[in-house]
Amino acid sequence: MRCIQSAPSLSQAQRIRRLGEEGELTVERAREILSEVKKGEINRVTFKNEQLYQFFPRDYPAKKMKQDILDILREWKAWRRYIVTKKSVDSEETMEGK
Repeated sequence: MRCIQSAPSLSQAQRIRRLGEEGELTVERAREILSEVKKGEINRVTFKNEQLYQFFPRDYPAKKMKQDILDILREWKAWRRYIVTKKSVDSEETMEGK
């Protein structure tokens, strides 16, 4: 018999517990639940407050801080795209000049 080497998700653990409490849990049902494909891990980026307060006043609203950070990242992305395009054009002009 093959053993499942996986920790259950919260949802899986709750369903197994409920089935156990209702007296309806079987080995087969537990295997079925534990073999379900779990949602992939959610990738998050987190910052400590002290890191953010280097750039924002302490009374700055969190919602506004988030919006400002996203706006800055959008501008940075556009700037990067411009620089990459400019380097490509400059490189082509250099090649044509030879």
